[in-house]
Amino acid sequence: MTAVTEFPQADPAGAPTLGTGPQWQCTVAMVEGSTSIAGAALDSPQAGDAGDTWSLVVAGWVVGRGSPPVEVHVLHDGDMVGRTPVDIERADVAAAFPSQEGSGRSGFRLHVGILGLPASAPLEAVAVHADGVPTHLGTVHVAHRGLTTPYASRLAPISVTSLGRMGTTWLMRLLGSHPDIAVHPQYPYELGVAKHWAHLLLVAAGPADHARSAHPETLTADAERVGHNPYFGDFLAGSPDLNQWLGVRQPALLGACAQQSLDEFYGRVDGGAGAGHFAEKCLPDHVPDVLADLYPQWQEIILVRDIRDVVCSAIAFDAKRKRQSFGRELLADDLDFVTQLQMDLGKLLRSWERRRPSSLLVGYEDLVTAPADTVGRVLGHLGLSHTPAVVARVLETASASSPELDGHRTTSDPAASIGRWRTDLAAIHPELPGRCEDLFGPLLADFGYSVRPSRSRRMHHRLDQVLGTLPAHDPGQTAPAPPVPEPEAP
Repeated sequence: MTAVTEFPQADPAGAPTLGTGPQWQCTVAMVEGSTSIAGAALDSPQAGDAGDTWSLVVAGWVVGRGSPPVEVHVLHDGDMVGRTPVDIERADVAAAFPSQEGSGRSGFRLHVGILGLPASAPLEAVAVHADGVPTHLGTVHVAHRGLTTPYASRLAPISVTSLGRMGTTWLMRLLGSHPDIAVHPQYPYELGVAKHWAHLLLVAAGPADHARSAHPETLTADAERVGHNPYFGDFLAGSPDLNQWLGVRQPALLGACAQQSLDEFYGRVDGGAGAGHFAEKCLPDHVPDVLADLYPQWQEIILVRDIRDVVCSAIAFDAKRKRQSFGRELLADDLDFVTQLQMDLGKLLRSWERRRPSSLLVGYEDLVTAPADTVGRVLGHLGLSHTPAVVARVLETASASSPELDGHRTTSDPAASIGRWRTDLAAIHPELPGRCEDLFGPLLADFGYSVRPSRSRRMHHRLDQVLGTLPAHDPGQTAPAPPVPEPEAP
């Protein structure tokens, strides 16, 4: 069991403010009245706790009713950020729950890294029982600052965050045609050196996770992989000053190494010597959040396209290349593919929602139908020159004939790629139009696309008219979201 969805949304009102002191601060709310949990508590963190390191300890106890909890998972946005067995002796809990199985070894403890989380992030603590059933224990909502390093970066990163076949190749080609943006010119513009460093920083600076990553006894067993530092955490419990160094100074030094490496690397890319920015493609995963922690001047363009057209484009592109990709090669059929895309589009939507104040949302359709206005809006958001003459040069340079771009297209012209789903989906599979309507409708509406209510929504509306409005269900308490803190000056 690696993911649990449908947690109640955290309310941002009434959250603590970081001020100018700690690196992070949190609020905590436990779920009450569970039918599968006899009792549970978090000993750490407590509401209002704060810290200076890039990790926090999640510890407590949990006793089940019936099937005993065997693990506690800590999740963010459905993704695992930590897991630990429920196996620590707790005499106090055993005395309080003498008749409950496993109460004597009901404790848990793990270290969770903060680097790469959103600036304000709800972490869900979930108990997983022996029968595999999960129970939501509570929410720890953490607000943290960006990482301050001893290096002054020359280049500022630009992330183009999107999914495959949403137009990222064309947008990267446009960005690389501006004299102040370094983009590696090799089609399809997917060089990910910043992605590599962001992922390396996340892992190397993170606290020990012996269950999922490096273990002191097997650290060098695999000569090709390096995991979390297995000594950062409880191994050094008797040397808190060393743990403090690993949690404060080491991330700063690793971050400085990443920044200098990226400056020097992109300074060698064509046009990079005179540029002030570099751009890379990103998925809606942890990489943009790590770069946001690492660079105060980081900027993001979130590119979205009607996901129904994406389905058609991806399948047509695979047919053109005579191979499956975009995850289709791992799935049974294209009905499963659109289910996977629903989850991916949901992640992209949540990335935009939490970074909406600073990131620019761009529609593929606008990029195709109004290129000059859209490119001008993108460059203006980035703080770059976007006069009509500059925009015209960018479009002229990017539009130069290219056999790679010709091979990248799956329609006769870009305009034909908009709304192709109306004819193409049913030709791919007769069930696809209905499946896409049900899965994608709410997400597309949240992105601003005009869609009619899904079949399931129309059915529920008709049932509500007959049966009346159903009573609201309270899924439990959630922690209020702390505000995003202002970064301190280096």
